[in-house]
Amino acid sequence: MKILEKRKALFPSACFILFFLSASFLFLSSAEAQEAAIKLKVVTEMANIRLKPDIGSIIIYQAPQDTILESSAKEGEWYLIKIKTEEGQTVSGYVHESVVMVLEGPAQKKETIEIKKVPEKEVKKQPETKRAEKKPPAKPTTARPTPQPYKFHIDFSLSGGTSYVSAKDLNDGAEGAADLQKDKLYKEQQGSAQAAHLGYIIGGEIAFSLSSHLCLGLGADYFQGENESEVRFLDGTTDTLKMKPKFQALPLRFFVTYQPLPLFYLKGGIEYYFAKCSYLYDFLGASALKQEGEAKAQSLGLIGAIELERKLSSLLSYFLEITGRYAKIKGFKGTHTETNQTVPLQGKLYYFFKRASSGGDLYPQLYIRKNATTQPLEDNFRDAVIDFSGLSLKAGFKIKF
Repeated sequence: MKILEKRKALFPSACFILFFLSASFLFLSSAEAQEAAIKLKVVTEMANIRLKPDIGSIIIYQAPQDTILESSAKEGEWYLIKIKTEEGQTVSGYVHESVVMVLEGPAQKKETIEIKKVPEKEVKKQPETKRAEKKPPAKPTTARPTPQPYKFHIDFSLSGGTSYVSAKDLNDGAEGAADLQKDKLYKEQQGSAQAAHLGYIIGGEIAFSLSSHLCLGLGADYFQGENESEVRFLDGTTDTLKMKPKFQALPLRFFVTYQPLPLFYLKGGIEYYFAKCSYLYDFLGASALKQEGEAKAQSLGLIGAIELERKLSSLLSYFLEITGRYAKIKGFKGTHTETNQTVPLQGKLYYFFKRASSGGDLYPQLYIRKNATTQPLEDNFRDAVIDFSGLSLKAGFKIKF
């Protein structure tokens, strides 16, 4: 009976001891679970978060310097971390130990214990600086931004600006008309013929994405330029020659756009031109004579462009574009009228040379003629070639759907 009474007396004490041991075990387990989380800090300009613990694995996110990361495990030289992106998505990946510093966690304690156990000579053989040399932190700074999944989109853009066009034969004709009159009149000349090069340009495009870097599109521009000038011939009485060369074009194009870098585009394509040019030679003096003509033609051309873009929002962006064109167009047909002419003359636009007198100098001329039959003092007839090649600078807005 005494033995039973002693056992009964010991039973509450045993229960208390078991309860204390269980609570201590749970407390230690909770503490160990808390210590399992490792806090890291990014110490380089940019830390690459990779899909797998391998330097060749793709980059799924980039964490800037001083970002605090939390790791739940370590595989070799890589920490497994989770981080929230700017879009609110949770990303899991691996970060290399050379670009972070351990702030809290068992990794720090473990590393401290290992340093105590390892002799001082061995610690010097494997310093942290050698590990950094093996995986240089400067490398992540050259990495591209996080690749985004491809999404089909349609871009619609409107632009405007200024354009420079060669228009060589057209301008040579105006200059030659002034020089020819000077040679005929034997008078001092005041002023000179001004070439038409600059003009305005407006246009629009629609592009369809084929991949994250490639688009196909259709577009159209309209540009024109003219320059009116006046030359006076002085010798007692004043004779005046007014000239106005003018060009217009409506090119329709099919193009391909390639984006090698963010917000930077290269463009190339082919254009079909609806072109028009005109001339005006208005001679005011003893024998007044006004000559003017207008001709049209269609032909192909090439285009190349460089575009810089700046996003204003997810749907709207602003861009600047420098465009180069190559288009030498001939076969112009149109109408020529003169002061003393009752019926307009229909024909082709010709470029030729003319003398003021027999044996005199040759001056370039641009006129619409019925055919290429030469007249006295004229020579070297050929079809006029209006060179629409040149450069344009445009700015505009792009909407992405």
